[in-house]
Amino acid sequence: RHVITHLLRPKADTRWSGFKEVRYEIGHFADADGLTDYLLFLNALLPGVRYVINVRDPQAAARSGWWREHPDAVSALERTVEHLGAAADTLTDVLGPGRVALTEYEQWSADPSVLVSALESIGFPVQEALIRESLATHLEHGQNSEHS
Repeated sequence: RHVITHLLRPKADTRWSGFKEVRYEIGHFADADGLTDYLLFLNALLPGVRYVINVRDPQAAARSGWWREHPDAVSALERTVEHLGAAADTLTDVLGPGRVALTEYEQWSADPSVLVSALESIGFPVQEALIRESLATHLEHGQNSEHS
């Protein structure tokens, strides 16, 4: 409860709370097992946690501001996508259905209903119009203002 109370700090009427973590790539976790162990630790820390694991085409991601200077970005990202997919499979095996959604950026950015379905699959109370409105808002961040 400490993490929820002091880090996430939801309001009394909050039903869902979450956070975004982007550092799951090679270098932070050597392999899919290490990544899975960490994600299962989060499950122990936050019982009942749901996971939305988002992957992106390695070639496209390598051009983003986060990866532009990395000497072997495509290879690192290809392995990361493999590890995230394996971790999602293992989490589903361990935790059961309805706890993990594996999404692909290229799919849901082209068709928001893909993200809506993923969120529904983990029991999130989806407001499709709000999802579509949120996805239509471009955020400028990273080392460039293109979709990083």
